[in-house]
Amino acid sequence: MAEMPTVSLDDGKLITSKNANVIDDLSLCTKGKEQTHEEEYLKKAFIEEINGRILKSLNLTEPPQSHHPVPFLQSFDASSNSWYNRARKFPDDYTGYKNWKSKLLKSEIVSKKNSSYNWNKPKYLRFKIPIPQYVKNNKYVAELWLHKKEGVTEYTISQIIDHPLRETLQEETLYVFNQTKREDWTRLDVTYLIDKISANVLDLEVHSSSDIPLEIGGNKNPFLVVLVNSDEQNIRSKRSTEMDCGENSSSCCRKQVYVYFKDFGWDKWITYPDGYYANVCKGSCINRLDLAETCHTQVKMLLLYKFKNTHKYPGIADNIYCSAKEYTPLRIIYKDNFMHTEHEILNMSVSKCACY
Repeated sequence: MAEMPTVSLDDGKLITSKNANVIDDLSLCTKGKEQTHEEEYLKKAFIEEINGRILKSLNLTEPPQSHHPVPFLQSFDASSNSWYNRARKFPDDYTGYKNWKSKLLKSEIVSKKNSSYNWNKPKYLRFKIPIPQYVKNNKYVAELWLHKKEGVTEYTISQIIDHPLRETLQEETLYVFNQTKREDWTRLDVTYLIDKISANVLDLEVHSSSDIPLEIGGNKNPFLVVLVNSDEQNIRSKRSTEMDCGENSSSCCRKQVYVYFKDFGWDKWITYPDGYYANVCKGSCINRLDLAETCHTQVKMLLLYKFKNTHKYPGIADNIYCSAKEYTPLRIIYKDNFMHTEHEILNMSVSKCACY
């Protein structure tokens, strides 16, 4: 079989109604049926284009080297005020936070000395993380990332709560148990902790029986990741679905395609999200004059409609195609040599289609 020519999917313009039908889920498995060479080629080309866009935006030529995969999110047990190295459980029909926006919030190291609240804590690390008001105004999930020292299997976290109706600070003790001995990041679900604060600041002390259990400095300071699902986002999402392909759609429409980073091994260094809606445009532009993007396209479509039963303008239908018109950016949080960075990549998700 002849070798396929090299293809650039720049701006998604080559993902048109002619080839979008074979890109159902971007998974390279056959799902019980034999894929054609063209199907495999198109899916591979589409994924390579996504890879290229992300790396180019990050000024990288290859993915960062990651020594360990992203740690699982440890669930919080409110009855015992503890994390016990158990992964947070989700229902079988759980679809994740696919439409939620992630935000990385850095900590401010307040002090590293004897505690002014409890002299039984010989050494401790106190840090604060400001919480934006928009987070508290919407549905959210919060994850605290702590870089644990080697050999530490348990430690204590004290939450300092400044209540506006109380003259003195409140302190609640929380426990982290059964951790691995390896030095690495620990990922704790702290949504419950943020629900309790009123001053929009997460104020924590971390300590153990002997020494401060965390590594700090450089790229190892604690940080918080919040996933937010706002009403404004839901409204925008509802509007965008108006152009989505239905079960029997034949006209130009947007087909939702969710790309999982784990499908090409990038889940080890991209922390958030687990993937994104790349989407493609597909379908016929016949009788969709409302989607004509240019006057030139309008003229072609009018000629096609008027002379559709004749051969006066042969091949004109092949020159009208459904393709991407507008894109939305993708915000990712990624890890490079223990450093977590937030970055926005432009033109990643197709939000609107048009006829060209």
